[in-house]
Amino acid sequence: SIDRDICAITMVLPFCLAAYRFGIYDITPLQGLGGNLKLAAYIGIFILYILMRIAAAKIVHPKRMNQKTAKAAGRIALTYFIILTLTILGTGSILTFSGASPEVVRNAIIWISAAIYALMLLRKFEIFCSSCSVFAGFLYLCALEILPTGILVVPALIF
Repeated sequence: SIDRDICAITMVLPFCLAAYRFGIYDITPLQGLGGNLKLAAYIGIFILYILMRIAAAKIVHPKRMNQKTAKAAGRIALTYFIILTLTILGTGSILTFSGASPEVVRNAIIWISAAIYALMLLRKFEIFCSSCSVFAGFLYLCALEILPTGILVVPALIF
């Protein structure tokens, strides 16, 4: 688990660089920024997202759930983040090298990201349901994953 955590931390910069390069989170307020400021904004948004997830985990701490299970559910996102980053880098590289348009590359990366995120949600839901009811597992999933991600995605839909 320590190796996974270190690997996930080292994937933050490549993920942010890929998100910047392919315009994955291209909202209107960021379009006016120059190259370095826009990259810094991407990194800042990513750090803010991680802080929101940590805050949600601190606030909505599953008290009745086994601590080992709760920790496993919290760490599953790191594993899928590593998979997501490697997949984004590979897909972006292959499609760019093959001459695909930037919009095709962007859409492919967004759909692949959504699919990997959905798999992570399903796995996390299974982990929650192993220690609590399906309803409680769904509520934990909403509070710990869907709410922070919704706060990240809504500006992209509005702007």
